[in-house]
Amino acid sequence: ATIMSSTFLLEWPPRSGNWSQVPEIDKAQWFTIEEALLKINPAQCVFLERLMLSSFLP
Repeated sequence: ATIMSSTFLLEWPPRSGNWSQVPEIDKAQWFTIEEALLKINPAQCVFLERLMLSSFLP
């Protein structure tokens, strides 16, 4: 699968009038749930734990 980033306008340097369209993300990777639990913000782990308990995953 391919991940495509959205973009946003950024004025740099500030108040220069020089606007550029910049991607919101520069890198994406796929992880197993176990790997993701080690990499994400600990406060977000509950969302992956709920996903594992749901019937959404095979």
